[in-house]
Amino acid sequence: SALFITMYYIAILGWALGMMIGAFGSLFQPGATAPFTPFTEPMPEPNATVYFFSLISTWNPLVYIIIIWLANLFILRQGTHTIEKAVRIFVPLMWLFMIILAVRGLTLPGGFDGVMYLFTPALDGIREPSVWKGAFSQMFFSLSLGLGTMTAYASYLPKDADQVNNS
Repeated sequence: SALFITMYYIAILGWALGMMIGAFGSLFQPGATAPFTPFTEPMPEPNATVYFFSLISTWNPLVYIIIIWLANLFILRQGTHTIEKAVRIFVPLMWLFMIILAVRGLTLPGGFDGVMYLFTPALDGIREPSVWKGAFSQMFFSLSLGLGTMTAYASYLPKDADQVNNS
């Protein structure tokens, strides 16, 4: 199951790499041509959804996935200490990007209205079965991904560790 979780995350990271490359380019600008498609019609407005679906409809994500696999291979071949070094770099970088995006989002017109909408509960939805279905789906999804975390933590245990008492 750890292999399937790894393959899932590699695909997500490959897409994220493609989206990041597109974000640093002019691909989201009004009047830019639709990326990765044979069509040369300009996009009417910046649209990340159009970009994402045009990205995944080509072979380009395979290149990004191979880049992510090679980066993982390089890090893992160096040993667990390299994973710790990578985490020390990428986790603060992730927080920095999140803060930049939050500040940018709040400075956009209507940004604070969006925050108010996000944190204003709509308790009428609790009666909807689809809300409960979505909540349970999210719960099981999170638990399945947690299995990969347990495997990672277990890799730090000594070979002769008492796994029953350590769990």
